[in-house]
Amino acid sequence: FTLYEDDGETIDYLNGAVRTTTVRQRMSKDTITVDLEPSSGSFVGSTQAKEWEFVIFIPPDWKFVLSDLDHGEFTSVISGAGDEKTGKQGCELLRTQSLDVTKPHRLTIQRVIKP
Repeated sequence: FTLYEDDGETIDYLNGAVRTTTVRQRMSKDTITVDLEPSSGSFVGSTQAKEWEFVIFIPPDWKFVLSDLDHGEFTSVISGAGDEKTGKQGCELLRTQSLDVTKPHRLTIQRVIKP
């Protein structure tokens, strides 16, 4: 999907004052990957760095590790947070540090077989 951001206060978006970021997510047998493409555009008040939050459903038979945690991109994880909108359990709230929006980022969750 494409995330559109604007200043939230004016109608400057009608004149192109927006920033867009393409976010792709995919799941394979043993990984969930979220790719953030470099953002384009800007608006008054936009910054080059942004903190991100993701709510990701983790299948119930998964124990997981965040492979990008070693790179310092995640600042916190709230396990089993549940999704208030759907009521699903097993949702994880992932927060990142402030990431440069002009660069691509990949966040990966790896499955670990439960003992």
